[in-house]
Amino acid sequence: MIWILPDLTNSDAVYKNNITTYMVGFSEPQVMNSSLINNMADFGVGADADTGHLLTASSGEELESAFATATNNIFAKVAAGSGLAFNTSRLSAESSVYAASFNSAKWSGSLQAFELSDTGDVAKTASWDAAIKLDAMDYTARNVFSYNGATKKGIVFEKGSLSPTQSADLQAGPKGSAGVDSLINYIKGDRSNEGVAATDYRTRASALGDIVNSTVIYVGKPS
Repeated sequence: MIWILPDLTNSDAVYKNNITTYMVGFSEPQVMNSSLINNMADFGVGADADTGHLLTASSGEELESAFATATNNIFAKVAAGSGLAFNTSRLSAESSVYAASFNSAKWSGSLQAFELSDTGDVAKTASWDAAIKLDAMDYTARNVFSYNGATKKGIVFEKGSLSPTQSADLQAGPKGSAGVDSLINYIKGDRSNEGVAATDYRTRASALGDIVNSTVIYVGKPS
């Protein structure tokens, strides 16, 4: 088990700092080549070492490269920006915990279910993944709803139901007013207009968007 907050009385636990620090150091070549500096630079290298990165620079070009390295590393993080949800208040054979996360490199989301044992242990492998389920669906079969601020009513997410403000927002997309329908379809999960051209939509790793600053709420079937 990895503890975020270390118990200093437990010598068998593996501790992990949940804050990643990036440092850029300036020095003379002889200092940069010292064993102490090199050992510090190794801190943060490897699959399990992700608490710090020491980067060195002795010129403007190296400083630019150091910032680029740090930025790319930050963008590649997979993190959780949401709370957990449980499908029960008591442990049973069907108890699960639901966790949401996001990948900032591809700005895709994940909503997974993990089974709970009768002792409260969480399974290491997800039993259900909303992104996989969503990507397997035809976007035309999805039921997507929104809210019309002008009529103060819930609406089916389609062009004819939008408020003037919503319609204007969607017309600001890369395809302009002629691309409102295609942008709506893209939001629903259509991947046909993704690409790198000026009028294409951003390429996604999944039709499920990033889930940040939101709380997962479990809504079960009626009892």
